[in-house]
Amino acid sequence: MKSGVWLLMAIAYVIHCVYLIDAKQWKEFLQSKESTEVKNDLESFAGLERIYDLPNMNVMKQMSSSSACCVHNRRSNETGINMDKDLNTLVTITQNEYNFLKYLRKLYAWLIYFPNHFNVREALLEAGFTDVQSDGFCKCCDSEHPTKPEQFHLALTSNPGEVIISYSTLSNPEPYGQCVTIEDDIDGLGNTFTGKVFCTNDTRTFTIGSGQPPLICRNYSGYFHHVKVTGLTPGKKYYYSANAFSKRYSFIAPHGMNSSHVRFGAIADIGTQGGTLTREALKKHKDEMEFLMVIGDQSYSNGCEAVFDKYMRDMEDIIAQVPYMIAAGNHEGPWNFTGIRNRFRMPLEESGAGPEALWYSFDQGPVHFVVLSFENYLDYEKGELYEETYAEPLYIFQDQVQWLEKDLEAFAKRREQNPNLWLIVMAHRPIRCSVNVSDCTELAPQLSASLMPYLVKYKADLYTCGHVHTYERMDPTIPGTGVVCPQCKPVNHVYYQPPYPVQVMNGYGGTVIEGHNIYTGPKPDWSAVRYNSSYYPYGGYAIVDVNLNTLNYTFYHTSGQVWDSFVIQK
Repeated sequence: MKSGVWLLMAIAYVIHCVYLIDAKQWKEFLQSKESTEVKNDLESFAGLERIYDLPNMNVMKQMSSSSACCVHNRRSNETGINMDKDLNTLVTITQNEYNFLKYLRKLYAWLIYFPNHFNVREALLEAGFTDVQSDGFCKCCDSEHPTKPEQFHLALTSNPGEVIISYSTLSNPEPYGQCVTIEDDIDGLGNTFTGKVFCTNDTRTFTIGSGQPPLICRNYSGYFHHVKVTGLTPGKKYYYSANAFSKRYSFIAPHGMNSSHVRFGAIADIGTQGGTLTREALKKHKDEMEFLMVIGDQSYSNGCEAVFDKYMRDMEDIIAQVPYMIAAGNHEGPWNFTGIRNRFRMPLEESGAGPEALWYSFDQGPVHFVVLSFENYLDYEKGELYEETYAEPLYIFQDQVQWLEKDLEAFAKRREQNPNLWLIVMAHRPIRCSVNVSDCTELAPQLSASLMPYLVKYKADLYTCGHVHTYERMDPTIPGTGVVCPQCKPVNHVYYQPPYPVQVMNGYGGTVIEGHNIYTGPKPDWSAVRYNSSYYPYGGYAIVDVNLNTLNYTFYHTSGQVWDSFVIQK
């Protein structure tokens, strides 16, 4: 199948090179019957397989050397790109998909504009630039309907019957704030009546450029609205919409901490390419998840916000109906985390973290969730990680530590009254892992030294993260030793009252943007289960079910197979 697809790509490129005079003619080809057939094949391919190692690049090499392709050595008036030179550079790449995609994006930056939404853009261009103008300006949303809401998503507070409804528009037409209408499902059959209208003045906007050259999207713009909805009946179904152009979605009002049970999904490092199968798999669990937690590196936008727009549209069917909680990852870092700080409304102030923090806590069911950011711990230098710059960090790590201790002290007092409460701590980066990369061998021990004393003191039950694109479950160890304590080995997958937290690194969301990490060397005694994503691709996710006595963690591959499961028993 792959050979056929690459041949179709090569044919499309030949047509591009021979007949293209300007972007207009290329657009006409894309809208033609021939192009539709090519796109359909590519769409099927993008949904089923990955382009990990470019196994059929020889097809494109042969096509590029033929007299049909780019014989005029034409230089684009719009890009100044030498088509012959860049194609030759492109077809000699043999390293990985990420470099291939970067060259494709450079080559087609202003010329290729796909007018319709289909999966081939995910596979070939890292995301869909749905509104790139000829001068490179990029907008978040539909230019023809600037007040049309899109990218709906929900978020939790700790309060029962309360959610945050967020969405984006290209313009901000409402002088008195954006509003949503909540409709009550009066009989459980979808029959509703118009209920209360909730409005907000929490509308945010920003203008930034792209995270990696070429600047495909300069001066990105859009408006991001966050409406707090209160006073709902926990466990009841509601419908909502924003205006006449709006889609209509439903959700179940959360119980907050007034419940003895919670079930949630957990992923990290999903991206706009390899995450396709993960998204489809999560849809099957949509009705059973009370929220979805993404522990950093959502879209891999790297500062190019049009990529984030594409990701949010792809995720909308899930996160417009299931609350979507996030942690900051390194790939959200460019432009000082401006994108996620404006797109999302997490319970920052409600948890005492402050309006600009990248950390927070919340309660659902019997669990106190603490979401941290180690990105503030790191001293990012200009140009160190990206071809754009970081501003100065908003906070130093010590500010977060002070907040953390205060937050955990308050939780400890609650747990004195109810010992069956759970503490789950999350951050993007691991504090232990056995992959032979610096994130595990050098940085993780430093982060562990900063965080582990608090996890031990306040008896955290689980620490979970992502960042390294593998899956690994780690048995609890005696602090500072790496030695598994006598009662810390599971019996038939059950941990009985471990004195230290179980750790799970699940960076298996599906992204294929960067190389896959390979486990080398002997498996440490504390490494209970581990999967290498280069051997087992296509992504995975976790469903976590917690009641007053047990925490059940199940890790699924996107095929539906259970690859790991364990229980922590109170």
